[in-house]
Amino acid sequence: MPAKRGRAARLGERGRGHADPGATSLALMASAAADVLSARTPATADSDPESR
Repeated sequence: MPAKRGRAARLGERGRGHADPGATSLALMASAAADVLSARTPATADSDPESR
């Protein structure tokens, strides 16, 4: 999809097929955050205040 606004707009069709750096960095950060969150262990019954 060619850019219509911003610095890439002047490239027109020549920009087609190139990854958007902002979208790429956001995807990498979201993937890293998902990896960290999925690696955490769930709370155990010992740390649950409701079980006391």
